Amino acid sequence: MASMSTILPLCLGLLLFFQVSMAQFSFGGSPLQSPRGFRGDQDSRHQCRFEHLTALEATHQQRSEAGFTEYYNIEARNEFRCAGVSVRRLVVESKGLVLPMYANAHKLVYIVQGRGVFGMALPGCPETFQSVRSPFEQEVATAGEAQSSIQKMRDEHQQLHQFHQGDVIAVPAGVAHWLYNNGDSPVVAFTVIDTSNNANQLDPKRRVCVHMLHTSIMNIPYHYFDFNDNKMLMCIVYYEMINGLGVFLGWKA
Repeated sequence: MASMSTILPLCLGLLLFFQVSMAQFSFGGSPLQSPRGFRGDQDSRHQCRFEHLTALEATHQQRSEAGFTEYYNIEARNEFRCAGVSVRRLVVESKGLVLPMYANAHKLVYIVQGRGVFGMALPGCPETFQSVRSPFEQEVATAGEAQSSIQKMRDEHQQLHQFHQGDVIAVPAGVAHWLYNNGDSPVVAFTVIDTSNNANQLDPKRRVCVHMLHTSIMNIPYHYFDFNDNKMLMCIVYYEMINGLGVFLGWKA
């Protein structure tokens, strides 16, 4: 007759196996499946026709002072809808700055060409990194003791990341990020936003918010940010410089 020391582990193992099997059955057979986006089954794969991929040309190009951005009509291609992503191509000239922005879903940035600096403002992370100043700047800072604390406050920031050709940068949803080209050649990057991810709680559309100074955006028409071909919604966050401080004024979507 089996002892209790043998029966008890066997019962616990069967109970655990039963619970895992019921959980997989409830969620469609895989706990890693997401309730949105491409599932990878045979019917969806045949409908999306991933085995017949073709090159896609940009449908819209928006120029700026330091480069341009190319957008693609994702509604016209089943591949983008099935994969649940939104893509764009970004070209930044030398010494060009991409203004801080954030999206409603996770993003991957693939650096095709060039090098530069990439920064993110992660909520809750302290600004523990300080910029390296030149000897002349250090002498000026030590000359005025009254302004030393203010100078240190301006130099503190979160960690900056150097990127080069071939790098892939992951940006979480809702995190403001920016890019600066400190090289001599243009930076070419492809960005892919996972619009089918659960972090995108509204609908499978791309929404991007751009942070700008209030004075720099007054002369830009609103249709400048209206890309109807891509079903992409953008909002503009207004700031105004008052005594060296960025003051939030409002936003427009």
